[in-house]
Amino acid sequence: MEQLLGKLGFSEYKKRAYIAIIKLGRCKAGEVAKKANIPSSKVYETLDWLYRNGYISLVSAKPLIYKANDPKSVLKSDVRDKIAKLKALEEEINKISTNLGVSEKASFEVVYGRDPFFKKVKEAVARSEKSILAIVKNWRLDYELKELNTGFIKKGGKMLFLGPVTSMNRTRVAEWKKIGVKVKNFVPEMTRFTIWDGKLIAIGFKDEKERDYFSLWIQNEHLGKIFTDYFNSIWDSK
Repeated sequence: MEQLLGKLGFSEYKKRAYIAIIKLGRCKAGEVAKKANIPSSKVYETLDWLYRNGYISLVSAKPLIYKANDPKSVLKSDVRDKIAKLKALEEEINKISTNLGVSEKASFEVVYGRDPFFKKVKEAVARSEKSILAIVKNWRLDYELKELNTGFIKKGGKMLFLGPVTSMNRTRVAEWKKIGVKVKNFVPEMTRFTIWDGKLIAIGFKDEKERDYFSLWIQNEHLGKIFTDYFNSIWDSK
């Protein structure tokens, strides 16, 4: 069940809370927090997300008592919704070949290795003006990249990052937040990518042991919009 919920985009707290409510039946927030081992400061935020997304219902408002909606029905509906979004994304991708005119500029480049990748990341940040959106796994942040990102945000740039937040990397994640990057916990199961100003996309690839790493860099506004819409759909669901 936990693995299934993870694939559907549930964070760790959301997975634990939902499973706890299913097991408890009708229950209060405090009971959920205790059963799911969730801090009391996070339980209401978690329950509100589950409620707004249709996974649970309110049985009573005073006191607040929750119950799980039928898991099979709700999760099937969630899957159908995700399939519909993926089909819409596929249709957008299919339009690329027919809608791209000869006047539309596009460039493609393959970069091998992590150090060359981060060198290009720094170049991209230096040229960016409006937004940087990223699905990440490695929260690497050296002095030069920190300075570039800080300057970008001070100029009014927006940085949104989705990535796994764990006890092992909380200190590193906190460094990103400190400079003004907005972060949401997300475990990427698919390829990671970054979008600069909605038009430059870097997609990272690796083998299972992460020995070989290369990235595909694409400069194309139409494809940038597709990736941006996909990123925003995940961000809004968190």
